[in-house]
Amino acid sequence: MSRCKINFKTAAPRWINLASISIGAILTDHAYCEQKAAISCISFIQHYSSKKEIVHRFYSP
Repeated sequence: MSRCKINFKTAAPRWINLASISIGAILTDHAYCEQKAAISCISFIQHYSSKKEIVHRFYSP
């Protein structure tokens, strides 16, 4: 397992405390949010497939 590097100068102290208590829960929640964003993007692309310029903006890095 890799170690997270936290910039203690810019991270909010409350967030650091919560992350240190339950990093697994935070990572699980983040993965869920990433999955939800991907599903929303795919749905948008399917719904607006005729709008090539807009779809290209979502699809391109």
